Amino acid sequence: DEESTASDILKLLTTENSSNVSLLITNASFAPKCKALLKDMPNLTSTNGGCCGGESPNVTVYVINVDCCDDLEEAAIELGMKEVPSYQVYCCGKLVMASSDGEDVTMDSIRAAVESACNANAGGCAPSSSGCCAPPSNPDDVRKMVSGFYASTVNKTAACCVSG
Repeated sequence: DEESTASDILKLLTTENSSNVSLLITNASFAPKCKALLKDMPNLTSTNGGCCGGESPNVTVYVINVDCCDDLEEAAIELGMKEVPSYQVYCCGKLVMASSDGEDVTMDSIRAAVESACNANAGGCAPSSSGCCAPPSNPDDVRKMVSGFYASTVNKTAACCVSG
C-alpha cells in the first residue's frame, strides 16, 4: 500500500498471524542490485534444509518500494532501513537480524541472516516452546526430524547437533 507507515509495516510483521520468519527488504527501481535480488527471491531458502537436516524455513518476503512514494521511503527510513537495498529479518514478529549501513547486501548475506535467525530462534535445533516453531505432531514428521538430528550428530555436519 503506497500510504503505509512504519507502524503499519511493523503491525504486519508482528501480528500473531505472521509467518515464523519474515524478510523485509527495501527496493528501488533505479538500483540494478535490487532488481537482481528480487529476481533471486524464489531461491531464498537453502536447498540443504534447515538446521540438523530439518526443512528449510518458510519465509514470507515483504518488499518496500522506496521510490514508489514518499510515505514508503519515510517508513523505510523510520524502520532504520536507510540504504537500498537493505533488509530486516523477523522471527515470530521480533526483529532478529538486519543489514548494517554500508553492508554489501547480496542474496548470500540475506540467506545467511535468515538461516542464522531461524537457528537462533530454534535454540540451536530443537523447536522452541514459544509456540513459534512448534514441534511436529505428525508421526512421520517426528521420525524425519529425529532421523535428521541423528544423522547430523553421527556425521557431525551441524554444530548445533554435534555431541561433546
